[in-house]
Amino acid sequence: MLFIEDYEIYTLQIPLGRMIGDNNCHYDEIEVLCINLKTNHGHMGWGYAESVWKGTFTRSAWYIKQLPSHSELDLLFQKTWVYHWHIVGPDFKQIHDLFGEQYLQIQEEVDRISEHMRFLTIKPISSLSRVLEVSGVEEAKTNISEMEMIKDLLEGHKKIIDMLGEVAEEAEAQKSRGTVNLVDDLNEAHGKFVWMLRSFTE
Repeated sequence: MLFIEDYEIYTLQIPLGRMIGDNNCHYDEIEVLCINLKTNHGHMGWGYAESVWKGTFTRSAWYIKQLPSHSELDLLFQKTWVYHWHIVGPDFKQIHDLFGEQYLQIQEEVDRISEHMRFLTIKPISSLSRVLEVSGVEEAKTNISEMEMIKDLLEGHKKIIDMLGEVAEEAEAQKSRGTVNLVDDLNEAHGKFVWMLRSFTE
């Protein structure tokens, strides 16, 4: 079975040699994210992405908000992935498999949202430090029980659902049908996550 065993992440903050944009809105510096994924078979693969690190923006738009919490989902993916490794006890198999299914689905959601943001000409956040700075979801906790992991992820999914509601209202007002459809799909998925996780707490 092939799976990702380890990863390394590097960030480069690169000042631009010239201004890109007009006098009111421009980029001053970009950040390049480099990630190296390593499999249990010894394979390695590199990926790159960039985002605006510093700039001046004076014109606002509804979609400047991070879409259904790209950063929150990114952090929730990392947290679910980490908790997936640390499950022990009599319910190991059931919870381990559930966390595994959820982090794979969240990973797909992050990719789908990022592509939709690029369609809207928005650059997704690609720096983990920046994700931690703006995310409403906390990092994975250490030395906690399986039940505490479940409750922690449960709260994370509830926050995502709350944020999706805010984005849905904005998208409806702007008649952005693609965004509305995306939010509907995400809301259904995270509602199911909440239901499945809550079943372990009742």
